[in-house]
Amino acid sequence: MNNVVLAENLHTSLAYWQAGRREEAFRLWKSALLESMYLGASPGNFQQISFYDANRGELYRDFADPIGVAARSLVEGLFGIRPDALHDTLLVRPGLPAAWDSARLVVPDVGFHYQRQGQREVYTIAQRFAKQLNLKLQVPALADQVAAVLVNGQPAAWHNLAATVGRPMIAISSAPAAHYVVEIQWQGAAPEAIKLAADYRRGALAKIAFERATVKQFSDPQQVAEKLVAKDVEVSLRIRGLAGSHTAFVQLKQGSLSWWEPVPITIESPPVVAAVTTSARPAKWEVVDLAPYYNDQVTSIFHNNYLTPRATTATLALPTQGIGNWCYPLTQATIDDSGLRRLAGTKNEIRLPTGAPLRTPGAAGSPNILFVSQWHNYPRQATLPLRGRAARAVLLLAGSTSAMQSQFVNGEVVIAYADNTTATLPLRNPDTWWPIEQDYADDGFAFQTGAPQPLRVHLKTGLITNHFDQYTSLKGYSTRAIDGGAATVLELPLDARKKLKSLTVRALANDVVIGLMSVTLARN
Repeated sequence: MNNVVLAENLHTSLAYWQAGRREEAFRLWKSALLESMYLGASPGNFQQISFYDANRGELYRDFADPIGVAARSLVEGLFGIRPDALHDTLLVRPGLPAAWDSARLVVPDVGFHYQRQGQREVYTIAQRFAKQLNLKLQVPALADQVAAVLVNGQPAAWHNLAATVGRPMIAISSAPAAHYVVEIQWQGAAPEAIKLAADYRRGALAKIAFERATVKQFSDPQQVAEKLVAKDVEVSLRIRGLAGSHTAFVQLKQGSLSWWEPVPITIESPPVVAAVTTSARPAKWEVVDLAPYYNDQVTSIFHNNYLTPRATTATLALPTQGIGNWCYPLTQATIDDSGLRRLAGTKNEIRLPTGAPLRTPGAAGSPNILFVSQWHNYPRQATLPLRGRAARAVLLLAGSTSAMQSQFVNGEVVIAYADNTTATLPLRNPDTWWPIEQDYADDGFAFQTGAPQPLRVHLKTGLITNHFDQYTSLKGYSTRAIDGGAATVLELPLDARKKLKSLTVRALANDVVIGLMSVTLARN
């Protein structure tokens, strides 16, 4: 999601509503509209892009994209009105914030009015379609018991929607009519909500206890828990998995209602693996010969045709050369490694400011990178043997990534020990995985990498630095392009007590190419 594009924020709000997350939906929806209408250059404007955009600023007035989805998210999301004339149904599933005790919406085909007083709710719905539709009203529960339901003054049946997520809901159906007054009298206690810590470290124990609800099932689709114990009123789990936000689900029953409650779990990030510019010089460096494993030249990265796997339908997919976007599908970045090869010379080696050597071919035209990718052009992973012991590995990597791969792990480098334990360097955009053709824009506000600037080896000039400002541009794509491209230096700490077995470089995300150019071990 592009968080400075109003339409994308509103679409995300609608997705939240559709997923039953009404509070998050309304917070984002309201924030996006207030920013557009009151903080922009034109009051009351439906902007295309927010003034928060650090590159272009606010762009366009009353743009069609946000106007359309603002209307849709208002009607279908906030008020939950979704007519389906093909199936003779008017579905009304309001997404009103819990704090609201009244709301009204009138559009040409439907009128909606909501009122709440204590534990009594009244929904008034009028339909003015060419054909009257059956009503399906689905509402979140105020309490764990239903005392009575009336539709137009007559007792009506209701049933619990046990598969709903986020809050218990009931459904009320009624035959076609021009006007409905649906009254619901609730009784009992409010449905219980999850109480969790803000963040957890990997390996921590999380306990979720309930006072009124009982636990029926636990679902862990993202495999964030191990050693799970689910009892009647408590769930205990040991946290595992990658850093970031995850969701598990617990099925609860309280009173006459049951539902699935999300269990949001945020796993703290480990210390960011930085460039090696601050590492102390070890007693001995040893370069690893990658020549038998190279499968291409780094300059080939954007000269391939990346054709499979791809969707078989029309999509705004990545252009076939592996770089660009739907507005600029012919974008091309020229990667020129002449400076790197010149610096390596006949010794086939360059040296970092720390003194660490990196082996790389000096001869023009010789392979100098091991590419892996989900694209069928290259293997998804490659493994090479290691020996001895080392305190850390210094790596030179280069490859591709894009906005669609931001904020998650694109690939990884895994070093295995002889005892089959491992040390892993996650290649995460934008922390530790940087695109070959440019530097990230980090303005400390709208765009933040959250990590130190890594040491980069400029391929055309041989410059080795993490302080650079002589950027070029790629029209419609980047204003921080590096002429000729750049590789990235990263370090993976190792357990010097253990014997090394192998190194595996692996591509995890779609649309990216991960390349390993050099490995140097710091021996004891």
